[in-house]
Amino acid sequence: MILIDGDILVYRMGFALENEQEDYVCPWVEGYLNEIQANLRQVLPEASGMDSKIFLSPTGKENFRFSIYPEYKGNRTQPKPKYYDLIRTYLIKVEEAEVTSCQEADDAIGIASAKQSYQGCIVTLDKDLRQIPTTIFNPVKKTLQNIKPEEAIRWFYIQLLWGDISDNIPGVPKIGEIKAHKILDEIQDEVEMFWAVMAEYLYAFQELTAEQVKDMVLRNGRLLKIRHYENELWEFPDTVELWNLEKGRQEIIEERKKKNVGKSKHTGSGSEPGLHQS
Repeated sequence: MILIDGDILVYRMGFALENEQEDYVCPWVEGYLNEIQANLRQVLPEASGMDSKIFLSPTGKENFRFSIYPEYKGNRTQPKPKYYDLIRTYLIKVEEAEVTSCQEADDAIGIASAKQSYQGCIVTLDKDLRQIPTTIFNPVKKTLQNIKPEEAIRWFYIQLLWGDISDNIPGVPKIGEIKAHKILDEIQDEVEMFWAVMAEYLYAFQELTAEQVKDMVLRNGRLLKIRHYENELWEFPDTVELWNLEKGRQEIIEERKKKNVGKSKHTGSGSEPGLHQS
């Protein structure tokens, strides 16, 4: 099945149609959706035999992430496109788009992809959906990206380091996408990725207790994690033990002082001194 991220389309189409007459909007949306399908079939011929489904997030604060972090998306001040409601209504009534309940369209797409064993294709521009190990079609660049399982896991931890400015989710100060890749790209094991991330949080937030840092990492992970099954909430990997975080942080600080490494700079190992427990 082709799983289409309707949220991205509503905004992209809405802003593209800002200066058009209302009567032009719905026919243009229909034509654009047909164009996406045609372009997808050019690069993925088997898509011609697949059904498609459009997903839309609920409006308001029904999304479970607001209960975890009330400031979620709190930095969004840009007004919605002029024809936002009209385009959503068209997608729901004519294209039979599904409006998700208590979660985002991304989550419903992740769950649907998992149910079909990550076969088919996701149509999106949203970087978050790289957490899903499947084929992703970019409708603007008209390109396919095949996400391997280990790449999907790594992308989640990259986001956990980097945060998400667009959704008002904080990450580690002074760590952006490029630096996050440098920290994690050579690590293959998820537990090692976790400890590399935890070490950066502990080092960066020295004004907080280790317990507060642990809670921050858990909160951010739950905000960033795209669901693969219903009601999923991210948890720390099963094999990690967190009883010695404060001691581990002091060892990290001392080790980095010895190496004369700047604040929050990667030391080249996913298993920081005193942290890696299995």
